[in-house]
Amino acid sequence: ENENYVHWGQHQLNFGLNFSSSTGSTNNYSGIKELQRLSFLVGNKFSFSHNKFLIYVSGRTEYYSVGALPITGNLALEYHLFKNITAKASVNKVYRQPTLNELYWQPGGNINLKPEQGFAFDGELNYKKQCGHFLFFMSGAAYSRKIHDWILWTPGANGNPSPINVQQVWSRGSETSWRMHYQKNKVNLNLGFLTAYVLSTSELSRQENSNVLGKQLIYTPRYTANGNFSIGYDNCQFTYFHQYIGYRFTSTDNTEWLNPYHLTSVRFSYNLTIKQLNLALFSAANNLFNTNYTIIHGKPMPLRNYEIGVTLQTTSKTNIKP
Repeated sequence: ENENYVHWGQHQLNFGLNFSSSTGSTNNYSGIKELQRLSFLVGNKFSFSHNKFLIYVSGRTEYYSVGALPITGNLALEYHLFKNITAKASVNKVYRQPTLNELYWQPGGNINLKPEQGFAFDGELNYKKQCGHFLFFMSGAAYSRKIHDWILWTPGANGNPSPINVQQVWSRGSETSWRMHYQKNKVNLNLGFLTAYVLSTSELSRQENSNVLGKQLIYTPRYTANGNFSIGYDNCQFTYFHQYIGYRFTSTDNTEWLNPYHLTSVRFSYNLTIKQLNLALFSAANNLFNTNYTIIHGKPMPLRNYEIGVTLQTTSKTNIKP
């Protein structure tokens, strides 16, 4: 992956090239399966009134080893209404290629899946304020997305889920976010809370059952909430996570559903950075309170479980400035 930018005057030109390759080998595939993607991005950010008003326009074209050659784009606006308040709006043409599992998983994979594509509209209002060692951030957002050939996993033969293309889905909703950060010397505190309300309904459908029209998509919760609290000293960090997932329908006519659940996890990490090398050691306890819950009907998720691991990352970025 390579991304560069060039500054001149009130403009910032971005261009990038990305190549990714996914290979899967499992007993649930008939042999080794591969997907490659090559994409090229070009965009320009315009700034006016001493960066008070920003416009960003971009276009992207991608080549897939399976599927079409889509051209997508984005138009985003950002305006600083007051010192601490910013308004944002954007319109995007979106595209998503089916994954390896959606295409090839057996039983259930569907090699005839079409990619998702459509348009998305977003609006957001942010408030940000620094008070001494504290930084406060609040935001509210609303969005609307009309997607053709939405890929949805539905109950299939012998109870095995299988992905299908729903002809058209209208997803709309709102999100709120509250964050607080405290930093002094080597001590840091973080508190965050995120809520979401989502309506995702079938507007047109290839399914024979007309009862799905206007109904919430299965396994898509209307209400979700996530909260986290972390405290750190120097390179050590302890984090507490809590998640709420609301009712999820398991039938397309919305007559059957899964109950809401709460999920709690804790995590401890130690990070060490040497130049462009980042080493992270972590341990975690997931589902701390042994909650009985299911994401897919009839397939219970693990109770309390533990993990320990090491991650190693390298970063590099090339900037071109005249």
